[in-house]
Amino acid sequence: MSTQEKFYSTELLHDLMPCRIRKILLVSTLYDAFIIEKDGQIVEQICDEFLDLNMIYTPKITRVSKRSEALAALDMKNFHLVITMMNLPDSDTFELAEALKSKNSSLPVVLLLSDPSYLNRISPPKRDSILDGVFFWSGDPSLFFPMIKCIEDKLNLENDISTELVKIILVIDDSIKYYSTFLPIVYKEVMSQTQRLIKEELNEVQKLMRMSARPKILLASNFEDAKYIFDKYKKDIIGIISDVSYPKEDKICDTAGFDFAQYVRESFFDMPMILMSADNQNQAKAKELNITYVNKNSQSFHIDLKNFIIQNLGFGDFIFRLPDGKEVARASNVKEFLHCLAKIPDESLRFHSSRNHISIWLRARGRYEIALKIRPVKISDFNNDINLIRKYLIETIENYRIEERA
Repeated sequence: MSTQEKFYSTELLHDLMPCRIRKILLVSTLYDAFIIEKDGQIVEQICDEFLDLNMIYTPKITRVSKRSEALAALDMKNFHLVITMMNLPDSDTFELAEALKSKNSSLPVVLLLSDPSYLNRISPPKRDSILDGVFFWSGDPSLFFPMIKCIEDKLNLENDISTELVKIILVIDDSIKYYSTFLPIVYKEVMSQTQRLIKEELNEVQKLMRMSARPKILLASNFEDAKYIFDKYKKDIIGIISDVSYPKEDKICDTAGFDFAQYVRESFFDMPMILMSADNQNQAKAKELNITYVNKNSQSFHIDLKNFIIQNLGFGDFIFRLPDGKEVARASNVKEFLHCLAKIPDESLRFHSSRNHISIWLRARGRYEIALKIRPVKISDFNNDINLIRKYLIETIENYRIEERA
């Protein structure tokens, strides 16, 4: 079955994302529960977040305040995720996680911190061996959505990747507090842009398929984990969002992000990447490596990150530019893209073709088959005749559209 045919398969639609988090057990003291509720009605916020993004289900939360109550609840109900907080009256958090997993080894357990002083009490080896994730509550209810989706992505990754329809965005950051602030932006933007692309689909099956097949977001907290993910899934990764400084060989490395970027470039010179740092001295090196850079402390950080996702991961309009950056045309869908492709100046087509911008944009729209077909094509394959590659691209993409409608 071709990639195109898969998007018409109702059978495959049911195979995507088999693990859904519908029932959540929240284990927290009354005080922590009060702090969270004071910042916003969590159940309502989660429902609103899911409904705003047209998700077909919303999770239900059950709250208990003790280890004994959590274990008893697990005996009575089948939960899909446990979110626990610190300072439980009858248990250490890690002991609780071990007890829960002894009852159900596949049950994901996530730690939610509410006090900055807790951050230094969570050692990575112990954290990574027992917990499935750690997040920091800073008063933003939108954190619950990426927290839930991050676990869902991990649970469904192997199954969904095997369909060849699902791609990955790799996020690398070891700061629990910091990634807890920007992951909501990443998830919301990916979901929103996926919804926008759904409008291009021909039928309801394809629309549901596109939402289920939206990119997975994988979080790594050190160089070795990031390298493992990249080596295993490199053909499925569509973009990388990385801090500059994080652990490498069990020590904080101030150049880890640059080291990883250079490692990635050995395999994919055109991999979209953005490096984040609070030290603006890193900006010059990022520019030298032709990597997008954003200052973590910048007031425009959220906007810069959003623009990277839209412009570099292919979610937004395809903006045809000249080598000096001047815009000459813009396309919001494949039909408009073909229209522009026939008219843009030769130097614009040469610029985009040599950087694989076209295949990246098509891949973000789920046109994986055609993206893979044109990605290895070089202008040199056509004796450097720009008119020949223009004709090839137009005919190849148009033929795909004809088959899609058939």
